[in-house]
Amino acid sequence: MENYHGATNISCDVLDSWFEVEHVDILSVGGGPGSDVCGVLEYLEKQAKRRNIELSVDVIRLDIEDQWDEVFNDIMERFFPWVNYRTVHMDVNDGFGLISGEKFNLVTASYLTSELSSYPNEIATVVGPKFSMNSGMFVGVKR
Repeated sequence: MENYHGATNISCDVLDSWFEVEHVDILSVGGGPGSDVCGVLEYLEKQAKRRNIELSVDVIRLDIEDQWDEVFNDIMERFFPWVNYRTVHMDVNDGFGLISGEKFNLVTASYLTSELSSYPNEIATVVGPKFSMNSGMFVGVKR
């Protein structure tokens, strides 16, 4: 539910621009089973119905682990069959070379900072990662 709520904070201007071109590209960093993407897709689906416009959506789910692949694929096929998606397995600590050059309208990251390893204490103190797995939400727009 919090991921859906987070999506409701996307500004109307940004949503309008996606619906004008009838397309949005989404990157899910540390996508796991897809809860962050599902919240966004549910919101976009409701917006599309309200606006009576079909929206084409492409999702790339980035994850180092393959243990969530089957669950993610099942969720996408059952609930969001209208979405094009693919999974890329990589460790973001090594950079984003496998998706270099691709552009995205929206990037989601759930629990990313809480799962990064090797936090030096001086960085952890400044950044304040959520080691307890409680979550927060932030929506940023690149103009």
